[in-house]
Amino acid sequence: MQGVAVWVSRLFHPFVVPVPTLVVALRLLGLGWREALAWTALCVAVAILPPTALLVAQRMRRGPTASYAPSSIR
Repeated sequence: MQGVAVWVSRLFHPFVVPVPTLVVALRLLGLGWREALAWTALCVAVAILPPTALLVAQRMRRGPTASYAPSSIR
């Protein structure tokens, strides 16, 4: 059961959920696939990658971690 919980937490991670949500929202607004994906890529580059890179750098400075599950971070 813990394996399922790990995958659910990965699929619904706060850095992952906005990407398909934005694509769907832009498609519902009438943008084509190319435009929707281009805007999504721009948003990922500006709003998701920088904080993710900072988080990874912070965790690398802390040293090895047994698990990256949010419940195990202290």
